[in-house]
Amino acid sequence: VRMAIQSRVTALPETTQEVLRLAAVLGREFEYDTLAEASELEEGALIDALESAQRAQLIQESNSGTDVSFSFVHALIPSTVAEGVRTLRRRRLHRRAADALQKTRPQNFEAIAYHYEEAGEQALSLEYYVKAGERAAKAYANPEAERHFLAALDLVEDEPERARLLGELAPVLSRLGKFELAIQRLLEGIKLLEGKGAQELSARYYALATRAAWEAGDPPRGLELGKKGMAALAGAPGSAGLADLLAETGRAFYFNGLAREAEPYLVQALDMARKTEALAVQVEALITLGTAQESTQALEEAIELAKANGLPDQESRALNNLSVTETHYLGDLSRTRDRMERAQELSRSTGSTAIVLFYGGAACFYSLLQGDLNWVEQRLTALLEGQRELASAVISGFNIQAAQGMFLRQSGQLDQALDHNRQLHTVAREAGESNTIYNTAIQFADAALESNTHLNEALDMIEVSRRTMQFGGSVWPLSLRVRLQAAQGNLAEAETTLQQAKTEAGEPPFGLSPVWLGLAEAQLARAKGMPELASTTYQRCVEAAGRAGMRWHQAWVKRDWAEALIAEAEGRASEQARELLQEAASEFEATGAAMYVERVRARLKELE
Repeated sequence: VRMAIQSRVTALPETTQEVLRLAAVLGREFEYDTLAEASELEEGALIDALESAQRAQLIQESNSGTDVSFSFVHALIPSTVAEGVRTLRRRRLHRRAADALQKTRPQNFEAIAYHYEEAGEQALSLEYYVKAGERAAKAYANPEAERHFLAALDLVEDEPERARLLGELAPVLSRLGKFELAIQRLLEGIKLLEGKGAQELSARYYALATRAAWEAGDPPRGLELGKKGMAALAGAPGSAGLADLLAETGRAFYFNGLAREAEPYLVQALDMARKTEALAVQVEALITLGTAQESTQALEEAIELAKANGLPDQESRALNNLSVTETHYLGDLSRTRDRMERAQELSRSTGSTAIVLFYGGAACFYSLLQGDLNWVEQRLTALLEGQRELASAVISGFNIQAAQGMFLRQSGQLDQALDHNRQLHTVAREAGESNTIYNTAIQFADAALESNTHLNEALDMIEVSRRTMQFGGSVWPLSLRVRLQAAQGNLAEAETTLQQAKTEAGEPPFGLSPVWLGLAEAQLARAKGMPELASTTYQRCVEAAGRAGMRWHQAWVKRDWAEALIAEAEGRASEQARELLQEAASEFEATGAAMYVERVRARLKELE
């Protein structure tokens, strides 16, 4: 085929051959105005050459709107035409193509950069690769941005400029889930900046590396990087970059279960960000500070600031943390899933696949608290597949795996729930990922109580989770500790723990605390042989779960209450017990918990 093409080309006049060589350099498709600008021929001669090439069936006209363009009829033609062109001539053709594109297509940075590179004009090629990378990064076209920045880095020799480009590339790599590579690039940039007086840029790079380590599933490393950055920049003047590092270091303390140590960094970061008008950092500091202080006002301010200033990454994170606060401290689940779906949408717009998965896991968690197992089951398989495909997104993986553990528990697959949460808890402890340590301990303990197995192991896990004191607060694990101690007959210890839990919950109890405390108090009352107190407490617990919109938990409490009544009546089922079981079966059915529906209906039949 190539020989046939070459034969047809060499049969043409030399002028036509030269035009074809220039066109081949421009690509398989090329615009007439660019070719005319690059060509040294007068318009008439150029048109004659193009018509000659058309008659030879080498090119064809393909008009697009007001522009006249051409394309080679086969992909092999331009490569065949160009392969015989010697280096110096080829470079000259690429230079003419680049110069022409500057005039006719000045925004086609990628093509201009390529042609200057092929022409051996490194400085000009670098300039346009950088422009292409910056534009792609701004549009969250992350694969393209990575490609252009890497091309630029291959050409750059100036160390400060290389350091700057490494910092531009790193956030792109993080959005692509390449967290370890992002950290390596940032540390390389920091090293290049040493002794250059670029303290603000160094601070920003340390901040980015700290965040990337957390996203990679290594919170302790993130804290180490934050501390290292703070030590390296001790005494540096206030700046937007330093405010960013303060905010990320505070965040790293928080996600390592050290909320008290986090707050001074966050307060200082917020003050410095306001003074330096660093809006994105203001929002970041408000988000973590609002979460640590359980302040919906700070989180709502963060959302509004992010929305008003086009900061989708920050807006999505603020939505996530507001959902945490509303759920656990206000007991309001009404908007949590909608917020997480909005957070997913924002992250999808930035190409942050790992964070899209993270918020997907969070949406499942809140749906399970609401008792919507059907919704979760429809989405969990795709999330797990996405997690496997993006193995570097460790934190997102933890979030999705934790949701799976909760789903297994609530669907009634107790043995699988125990195994899954045990294994995930161990991995999360090795990684220092506090949210997952907390969640897996909760779900393991809940499944252990229902199956009446592994109670000591559950107590150990609850103690570990309490030390992290992460997003669910202390009342939930303390309440489970009461239930575990009561199940083991350690009633005095259970009573002490219950009083501690009540103190932590305050008066009136905050958020979802009435549900957790109600279960703990009811089961302790049962263990102490106080059926009336148990029934009263079960009633309060059912009402609290109903107010919070926790339908699965409401059904589970009714089932447990019914069993308490049956046990008190020595195996006989009162009308109240039957009604509670029937209501539990209906509510379990509405949530999609098919195993519990079968178990409750089998129990009703057994009691006939």
